[in-house]
This record gives sequence, C-alpha cells and structure tokens, in this order.
Amino acid sequence: MAARRWITPPQDQWDFPWTRSDSCPCDSGKPFGDCCLRSDGRPHLKLGPIQPTPPATGYAHPRCYLNRSCDCSRTISREHYISRGLISRPGLKVRGMPWQAEPVMATSADALISKILCQRHNSALSPLDAHAQRAFLALEAAQMHATKASLSRKRFSTLISGEALELWAMKTLAGLYATGMDFKVGPYRFRDYPPPMAKIADGLTAIPPRSLMRLEVPTDADAHEASLGRSAVSTLPVIDEDQGRLVAVIFRLQGLGLKFHLEDKGAPTPSDAVLRPHMIDVVGPDRSSRIYVSWGEARPGQIVFLKLKPATPRQKDAWRASQKG
Repeated sequence: MAARRWITPPQDQWDFPWTRSDSCPCDSGKPFGDCCLRSDGRPHLKLGPIQPTPPATGYAHPRCYLNRSCDCSRTISREHYISRGLISRPGLKVRGMPWQAEPVMATSADALISKILCQRHNSALSPLDAHAQRAFLALEAAQMHATKASLSRKRFSTLISGEALELWAMKTLAGLYATGMDFKVGPYRFRDYPPPMAKIADGLTAIPPRSLMRLEVPTDADAHEASLGRSAVSTLPVIDEDQGRLVAVIFRLQGLGLKFHLEDKGAPTPSDAVLRPHMIDVVGPDRSSRIYVSWGEARPGQIVFLKLKPATPRQKDAWRASQKG
C-alpha cells in the first residue's frame, strides 16, 4: 500500500454525495438534512453522552480507572480492553501482548478481558465502542470496494466520527494500562512510560468529553497489519526517548493502523503527519472510496489519500467470510 496526502484540497472536492432528503449516512433512518447535516454544510456525526445517568453515586470503586469522578457502581465488570465488536472474528491473531508465547499468536476475544471498569462506567462508554467498530469496518469496506474488480466506477462513501475515535483510543489506552500488563517496545518497557491516566479519566468524564489525542492516518505501510490479515490485532506504543515519555499509540485492526498522538502543548506537531483529517480517500486500480471524518469544530479541511494494490483472492475470501459472520 502506497500513500499520499494533500492539505486543504480544492473546494469542489468537498461536495458531499448526500442530499438533504437522502437517508443519513449514519444509518439512523432519518433524512440527512434532519440528522447529521451541520449548518455550515458539512456532515457531523454526533457522539451523544458518554457519562453515567445522573444523579452521581458518590462512590469510587477501587478497581475502576474512572473512579476519580466518584460516580461508580458497586459492581466491577468484565471489560474487553479492545472493543469486542472489533476482535470477535474467527482466526483472531494478536501481537504485543505480554502473555504471548510467540510474537504473533492465535487467540479468542474472551482472552482480552480484564476487570478495569465498574458496570456504570462500562455501560456509559459503550457508544465509543460502537463508533470505533463503525470506523474500522468502514475502513475495511472502503479497501474492499476500491480493490475489488468491477465494471462499476461508483464511489463508496460513508461517514465516521473523528471525535469518537479519539475518545475510544483514550479509553483503550487507559484500559490496557489499567490491566497491569507489561510488554516491550524495542528496548522500552510499556509500564516505564505511563499514559496520563488522571487526565484521560478527567477527559472521558467531562461534560462535554475532551480529547487528549489527535488522530493521524499513517502514510507509512509499516504502521499497518496488511501482512497478517484483517483478523490481526496489535498495539504499538510510540516512545520519545528525548522527552522520556509516551507520545503516541498505534492501534492496528482490520488490516489498518490508526495513530493517536497524545496532546502536549510543548511538543511540536509532526511535520510529516496530517492530523485530524476530514476525508480519507482509498484509491484502488479502477475506483475509489471516500470516508468523511466529522469533527466538532469548523476549520480548513485536510485529506489523506491511500493508494492500494488489487485485493488478493485470500483477502476477498476473508472479507466475504467476515460479512457472513
């Protein structure tokens, strides 16, 4: 997979394929004009509340990593620290887990569970899992549409929430750290470079929630898991040795990796990265797919282009099997 990027594309590239009367791309069943069409003419997929229903309980469960809010239930839950909807596939493979006997290991979704959230917070954060599943499956569908042999040149288009993806990444990173697991990233130990757990907890429980991360769609093929297939799951913490801290994390699912930079007002913006893109164009040999990424703030748009090779028979078979499952 090769990749290219352009900043602030021409205005005519921002024409959306949906009219006000079309069914909204968020699958709500409502007309686009009455749902995700914003007043400035751009689509915005709303996140909705992710805080527990009031009133607050006043209780801080000692095993819940969101207990700073003092709004826990008394019961701890069994939480998938990587959303179950993204890992419940036959042939699941993992990389980077400390309990692995081999670098790449077959496992099941039930092996990726830990008691790290109370039931109240686990239930409140469930919309983030649904948004993340939508986003990664949209990326997968975009790849298959762009690489599948067809006489049709129709473009596949869909809408995902960038805000929800960043908050999901915060939740997942905090969950991985809260499990107590440890693993090496080259010469570094994950637990020697902890994420800002207190800030993540405050951001997830704030009203409205506040992201501490900035999404990047990597243009480096090494950031993706295409060689392991779409049933592979892995995480890659990114350590800055000079700063002595964790600066980003890459989550690889459905064959693609997304990179999330931890916010740091003193750190420079990566010069070679498109952060918080508004469009992802997946370009195949004969046709393309476009994923619109919605954000709360209005600002000049950015676009990332990913150029793919034709799908192999094995990739097509795996995709068909995933649709049946």
